[in-house]
Amino acid sequence: MTQSEKYNGIEELELLDSAHNYTNSITTRINSFFSKDLLTLDFGAGAGTYAKKLKSQDYKITCIEIDPTLIGVLKNHDLDVSKSTADFESGSVHQIYSINVLEHIEDDLGILKEFHRMLTSSGKIYLYLPAFPVLYSKFDKKIGHYRRYKKKDLVQKLTEAGFQIEQRSYRDSIGFFVAYLFKIISNSEDVSKTAITIYDKIVFPFSRLLDPLLGAYFGKNIEVMATKKNEQIS
Repeated sequence: MTQSEKYNGIEELELLDSAHNYTNSITTRINSFFSKDLLTLDFGAGAGTYAKKLKSQDYKITCIEIDPTLIGVLKNHDLDVSKSTADFESGSVHQIYSINVLEHIEDDLGILKEFHRMLTSSGKIYLYLPAFPVLYSKFDKKIGHYRRYKKKDLVQKLTEAGFQIEQRSYRDSIGFFVAYLFKIISNSEDVSKTAITIYDKIVFPFSRLLDPLLGAYFGKNIEVMATKKNEQIS
């Protein structure tokens, strides 16, 4: 990541603090794919929302974050943090997860290739990202999103970067309709913490239950689990 690719969604990170069901569901999904005893990298760790949870579960966690304020927050929680993928030797990390970060980076394919370089043989990645360009709103633009992802496009980039897709699906199926209504009715640059809290407590649990049925077709987010292939990537 370069300074021009600096994550500027601190407001988004603050909103996550009020979305416990949402963050816990992602942690559960990471647990279903990763192993606790292997070195795990949180790429774009932010304020440590996920790193803190996984560390408390005895994961070996290290972080990448470039925002000086957030680096301080991570260090205050006794988390190891680096500023760049360049700080990691090739084949030095077993598992990488990145939650709602790649959409902030213009050259996301370049970062995926860096993940491939950093990972050990058969290393794993877990990605959770905003889905569907049709949902792109003023709020997306305000917090620095270059894009929202379609499953086909993300799979293509991962394949080009040298990964074998293990699982892929859309997540938060009800959230797709909520986000679409938000865009066509309000399309505001701001989302209130109260609205996020209500959605997380009342709507999201039902959305999560429907994901196994509807996630093949649509959702507010997209989740991909992939494993490194070892052919040379140019």
